Amino acid sequence: MNKEFIPYEQALEFKDFSFYEKCIAFYNTNKELVIGLFPSNSDINAPLYSQAFTYFIMTRGLFSNIIIHDDKKFSYTITYFTNGTRVDMPIQKKFEKYQEAKLACLKELTEMVKKENEENKEYEDQFGLFLEGKQTREEWKSKFPQHFPK
Repeated sequence: MNKEFIPYEQALEFKDFSFYEKCIAFYNTNKELVIGLFPSNSDINAPLYSQAFTYFIMTRGLFSNIIIHDDKKFSYTITYFTNGTRVDMPIQKKFEKYQEAKLACLKELTEMVKKENEENKEYEDQFGLFLEGKQTREEWKSKFPQHFPK
């Protein structure tokens, strides 16, 4: 049953994403998976893979699908919408096992969210400089043209 829960390293990432869903397991301070509903404040929630993938759909609009090929190897696709347009990201790397593809997909989604969070943080920092009068509107716009349609 342990393989149904995301690994400890990814659970830590989810904590950074402010993931506060109830889980039926957690990682204790020794990084051991414990099935139970009563973690302490120092424990890390251990979401099921299904909870993790649902989180990406509901909070970020990132859909994923594990695919089996004719050669019985696995890969995955990530889909999202930007400006009303569907974007499919088929991943060409193939995996021998379903579990390997599922973990790779989870890591890819995690990296996408981390990158988006970093970009948003930089945008917010620069906006703060603009509000404080330490940066002109044109300087701010030149750093983030994607936020200012022509």
